[in-house]
Amino acid sequence: MIAVLSENGFMDNEVKFLLMLDLEFQKDVAIEHTKSICDYFGVANKSDDKVDMTKPKTASKKVNLK
Repeated sequence: MIAVLSENGFMDNEVKFLLMLDLEFQKDVAIEHTKSICDYFGVANKSDDKVDMTKPKTASKKVNLK
């Protein structure tokens, strides 16, 4: 069975933590994952710039880091 472990960011400081909450960053990560998977399987990538990143309810919550 094929398996993938992806490390997309680390929560070791506030800047990186907040980056992972950014919807554009999440979109970029998702697109890069899609490209890599398509490349591995030798299929055309049809997802470029067609990702609908509707703001999820959880992304609007304020995060208290202190």
